[in-house]
Amino acid sequence: MSRPCVHKWQIDSKNVGTCSLCGEVRQFPYEKGQEPVVLKAGRPGHRRARKKRAGVRAAMYERAKYHQDNKEAIIADILSIGRVPTSKKWNIPTSTIHTLAHKWLTPEQKASPQSLRYPTPLPSSAGAEPQNGRLPPFPPFSDKWQPEVQLQWLEVYEILATQVHKA
Repeated sequence: MSRPCVHKWQIDSKNVGTCSLCGEVRQFPYEKGQEPVVLKAGRPGHRRARKKRAGVRAAMYERAKYHQDNKEAIIADILSIGRVPTSKKWNIPTSTIHTLAHKWLTPEQKASPQSLRYPTPLPSSAGAEPQNGRLPPFPPFSDKWQPEVQLQWLEVYEILATQVHKA
């Protein structure tokens, strides 16, 4: 014996509603007083929704179990190589890595530069900062660039030149 569905409609821009519980599809009228037309009958008893929710719950449980089983290794990777590489290595979204780090790391570990690192930093030899009063390596200006690029180059060059004179 199946229970009647207490529909939860998701209605699109064409006034077609789909019940997220049983899958019934109806065309709702644009004017009051008219009856909706059932385009596809739903499955009574919420079987589809129960199975779907159960599958999602099972997948979430498996993921959480995987994270917990590998907790020590994941923490070690966060602290040694940073969050983004750990995310790629373990195939875990960066938002989840952030949550796990927040939950698992001690305050001292959270404060370490490695655990906070997202992108891999450029080596200091990349010349991003002026050294000894000289400008870092900078591409030579070109008249062949688009005007926006030329303007941006001049603005950046001016910023770098003023930083050198302040130091």
